[in-house]
Amino acid sequence: MTITGPDAGGPGIDTLTVRQFTVQGLIYDGADAAPSTPDLATASDSGRSSTDNITNVAAAAFTGSVPGRGVTEASVELVVDGSATPAAQGVTLDGGYSIALPTDLPGGVHRISARTPNPAYQLDEAGAPVDPSVPPFLTSGTLTFTIDTPPPVSIVGSGPRPSG
Repeated sequence: MTITGPDAGGPGIDTLTVRQFTVQGLIYDGADAAPSTPDLATASDSGRSSTDNITNVAAAAFTGSVPGRGVTEASVELVVDGSATPAAQGVTLDGGYSIALPTDLPGGVHRISARTPNPAYQLDEAGAPVDPSVPPFLTSGTLTFTIDTPPPVSIVGSGPRPSG
């Protein structure tokens, strides 16, 4: 490859010729994209339907994918109920992830999203974002799911039954 122009090869050098070069890192020609919206893993989905997003597994596992990954794996974080701190972390394998929550969530409705570091997010020498409009993470859509814990056992009547 030859580049010609004023000072193309440095001060006073108008032609720069490169005969060999090495590319380092991931080459992906698609746009950076957020992970897919997490889905309840099959083993964690105990509802009547595989699409009702109801489970009785309090530490459920979630699956999803990160576009453009596979050769180099991406780190993925799961964020529950809008927390600033991720609830779980993992990496993709061939672009997909399956991550279990490490602790039980209480029964009820919850929201979960996945995020991965944004390769466009850069910090300057002082640690400030080079471009404050670029978010540090690429974040998925949100899945709303319900943990349906079994009700407490109740005993009705404890005395002797009348005969009759």
